[in-house]
Amino acid sequence: MSFLIGVVGPLAILILTIVATGGKISSIWEGADGRASTSKFQFFIWTLAVSLAYIAVVARRGDFSAIPEVPTHLLIAMGFSATTLAAAKGITTVYSSSGALSKPDAVPAAVNADGKTGIAFAGRTIQAKPDRKPSAAGWAGLLQDDGGFPDLSKIQLLFWTFLAIAIFIAAVWRAVQTAKPDLPDVDPSLMVLMGLGQAAYLGKKLVTTDTPRLTGLTSTRVLIDPEVTLGITGGGLGDGKDSQVNFNQQLLPCTVTNWTDSQITLTDIQPPFGLTPPVTGELTVVVGGVESDGLKLDLVPEPHLTRLSTDKVSLSGSDGTLALFGSGLGTTPSEVDFNGDPLPYSVKQWTDSQVKLVITSSNAAGPGKIRVVVDDRPSNELNLELA
Repeated sequence: MSFLIGVVGPLAILILTIVATGGKISSIWEGADGRASTSKFQFFIWTLAVSLAYIAVVARRGDFSAIPEVPTHLLIAMGFSATTLAAAKGITTVYSSSGALSKPDAVPAAVNADGKTGIAFAGRTIQAKPDRKPSAAGWAGLLQDDGGFPDLSKIQLLFWTFLAIAIFIAAVWRAVQTAKPDLPDVDPSLMVLMGLGQAAYLGKKLVTTDTPRLTGLTSTRVLIDPEVTLGITGGGLGDGKDSQVNFNQQLLPCTVTNWTDSQITLTDIQPPFGLTPPVTGELTVVVGGVESDGLKLDLVPEPHLTRLSTDKVSLSGSDGTLALFGSGLGTTPSEVDFNGDPLPYSVKQWTDSQVKLVITSSNAAGPGKIRVVVDDRPSNELNLELA
């Protein structure tokens, strides 16, 4: 019975929290950026647990006399959570005020390729890790870093906290079975493990500012063309000062049209010195000397035809085979035009420098011009006769 009376404590705290937060309890452990704060949450659940224990023990003693002594380890456990909360807040405040830490929105905005012109191969935002979308808001934020990715120090901290509280509540249940119970103590070995978890959490927070991270590109294949635009999404990207975009560990020649903490827009992209398209590499962003993770990117030239295997293809009594040679032709079949109209064909081979196809039919027999259209970019035209 006394244990059930003890539940009044946490219930009262929850009711006060509901009133203070307008019904959204989780906002009590959210930071100013809208993300869940692990240190605030830890302090909150320890408050619930100790309030239950204190009221249950007092109710069982029956005389409302003062509890002789609060166990040392219990005080330390409450002190751990309070200290961690204060230290975490202090670290964040100092880093933010000094400019070393720039906390982006809880859900970084993606570049909307559909709504902009000049985007390379516009259509959709390609996520680097589609199964781990950046979002440190909500309950999941208790176990994630600011970018929305799992944080081992937070996972460890909450694991030892929940284990210690569960064992402490079990000890409270046992204690109230006696006539004159005292507040139970927290297992010393768990105190050590909790202390290590607190240290790991604060240590990571102390040494981590805002490492730039990339989450997506508007395209993984970019034409070397002044009109083509590439959008980069991520977090911790800063404002462009003391920053640069690299490709294969070299500065990427380009024009920056927009640079915010969560997205960058580039245009007039050229290959770094010594690299000849087509070339595949990793695109990274360096902010204040710290380099982000890399995303795969292909730099390809405009489609260009240099020659044909023959300048005349017979569609009767022949298999209609034609080979086209050039560069920037892509790696997947694209549109082939004859005199401006799509040419029906079947593919034998399609690489960035050579295309072998079989022309299946044509309503435009006679001399004309053939070209390849790659990602809405037409190549130059070469003379061809269909007979």
